[in-house]
Amino acid sequence: MADDGQERRTPRSFQPPPWEAEQFTEARRTGADSHEPIPEPTASPKPEAGQASGEDRRANTDVARMDVMLMRLRSEEPSAATQYRKVGIAAGVFLLVLGLMLVVWGLTALAATYGKGAAGMVGASALLLMGGLFGGVGVWVLVKSTREREVA
Repeated sequence: MADDGQERRTPRSFQPPPWEAEQFTEARRTGADSHEPIPEPTASPKPEAGQASGEDRRANTDVARMDVMLMRLRSEEPSAATQYRKVGIAAGVFLLVLGLMLVVWGLTALAATYGKGAAGMVGASALLLMGGLFGGVGVWVLVKSTREREVA
């Protein structure tokens, strides 16, 4: 690729897209390049403190009706937590049993290799560590799955 550093440094002039070229040329001819200021919104008269306007009352009743409808929908729809609760409990029990099995296996390996070398001790310690981690994650999943949560 050729070095075209000069082309990169020179700014190109604005070219309107082809589908808007006519509007740009007409705007240049009429001198409408400057943007007209946006008019300020007019302030609406506020109702007195004791009286509410019709729109305010309508908005309040709409909000109240919307709240009632949402409460009815919430009671009709099953929550996602109840659908996945059994899966979470099963996964937690599986991880807890697996962790306990690894801890027992690690203790058995530790007792069998005690005093016979460092390799057996390191392997047994790794089994104990992994068993403890699996058991901890299993307990955490069980606690999270059995806790009742309601989405507000």
